[in-house]
Amino acid sequence: MTDNASNMRAAFREKTWIGCACHNLNLVLSHSFERQHSDDDIPGMPDEVLKLVDVCKDIVTIGKRSKLNAKLEKTLKQSDSTRWNSVLTTLQSVASNIDNLRTLSSDMSVSKNILRHLADLNEILLREVIDVLLPFDTATRCLSADKSVTMHLILPTRHKLFRGLQVLATDSAVISQMKTRVAKQLEKYFPISDLHRTAVLLDPRLKDNVTLLEADDRRAATESLRRLVESVEEEQHSSRPVAFQPGYK
Repeated sequence: MTDNASNMRAAFREKTWIGCACHNLNLVLSHSFERQHSDDDIPGMPDEVLKLVDVCKDIVTIGKRSKLNAKLEKTLKQSDSTRWNSVLTTLQSVASNIDNLRTLSSDMSVSKNILRHLADLNEILLREVIDVLLPFDTATRCLSADKSVTMHLILPTRHKLFRGLQVLATDSAVISQMKTRVAKQLEKYFPISDLHRTAVLLDPRLKDNVTLLEADDRRAATESLRRLVESVEEEQHSSRPVAFQPGYK
């Protein structure tokens, strides 16, 4: 198991290879926040959401440059493409500091640009977008284990993320489009293999869950498990030492 870089795929092309689930989640979100391409039939991320993210990034930049950050109990954090869930981290850091930023920016020595950006900030949309992104942070933390196996959790995690992205009657048009965009990217960049289904089949807590394993998936997982067992038996047989035969020279 490695990240999803093409050189990694090539290096292990003769092995049973699985891409890192957390890296896949990061790909889902990074592609979700792209603008729609001309040849892309997937609805783009709403302009309102992209503008919101840009405003929050600008607020963080100004807060750091004007040294407002040092006066806040919770510091502002800038988005970084190399850090997972960093857009969410930026939005959360702004959301938790809005009142303090307004108070501190009233100081004459502070750049008034931050007041202008705060005026442009849609606080309702900010909290709605955070709510959509939070399950991805939870999923990343759940699957990022160093000392325990999480293969059996990947399929349930994907299922739960899709459930959270269902459009509700109470959702605004912007949030509905955002959920649709993220769900399409989740389907594209968070694939499930027979090994993931087999892991679910081997977990006593999950094996009878018909929502996770429908009839066709269960058959595929069972067949995958059978092949795995057979390959282990063949490997053990081929590596078994030859018994000494009396009279053999």
